[in-house]
Amino acid sequence: AGSDFYAEASTVSFDSGNEMWLVTPDVIFSSGMQLSFSSAQSNWVHNGLTVWVSTDFNGSNAATANWTQVNGATIAGQADAGGAWVNSGTVPLDSALPSGYTGNFVIGFKYAGNSQTNQTTIYRIDNVQVN
Repeated sequence: AGSDFYAEASTVSFDSGNEMWLVTPDVIFSSGMQLSFSSAQSNWVHNGLTVWVSTDFNGSNAATANWTQVNGATIAGQADAGGAWVNSGTVPLDSALPSGYTGNFVIGFKYAGNSQTNQTTIYRIDNVQVN
């Protein structure tokens, strides 16, 4: 709809390789937390979107943080219609964080593309929720 906002990442023809991050504000950890979001793709040619968590992101430079990949989320892919929103499902976060962890963490959506190797799928993220 006209009032819906989402984040979009893509690679353009002159990008020999790029990496983009969409990082949430700090989340205060509690046991049993779950992540859900929607994703969409267009012009699919590669799986370029992954989901990560960090307990030491400094708020400005994703390259200096330690990241652990979050597994189990359904992300829009080749079999999905271009532009169709796909629900991630409910993804437990406990296994992506250190055992016994307490404190804050962030969730990072990482896009990687490269026009030189035809990694140019466009990805969209929306409706990110942590409960």
